[in-house]
Amino acid sequence: MYTNMGQIKPLSIGKALSHGCMRLKPKDARTFFKSIEVGMQGEIIYQPIKIAIKGNIVLMEVHKDVYGKVPDMYRHALKMIYALDLVDKVDFQRVKNTVEYKSGVPEIISPVDNNASSTAKLESLRPGGNLGFD
Repeated sequence: MYTNMGQIKPLSIGKALSHGCMRLKPKDARTFFKSIEVGMQGEIIYQPIKIAIKGNIVLMEVHKDVYGKVPDMYRHALKMIYALDLVDKVDFQRVKNTVEYKSGVPEIISPVDNNASSTAKLESLRPGGNLGFD
């Protein structure tokens, strides 16, 4: 049995803070509850690494493997990158750093050129910016 709830503490969303609650933004909780019925079955997917593509920018979000299901997080990230055919679109040092740091927020893993406007565009996608995950 799992509990879903709207959360007034947005920083707790996406964090492994309990065993049984899924925290959602209030807007997302309303949408979710409108789409289900009492007793409806679902599936919980454990995914400590997530990859997203926003235009030409590749982002990776890495959480601690709290259940110990992924013995080698870097190898798992590489498998995901190859499966998504992103080998030529990522900077593998950024991938390694993101896996090691496990910040729990999307990090840019695309190569960054020295063009100031490109760098500014990338920085606008940092946490708190418009990542397109809302």
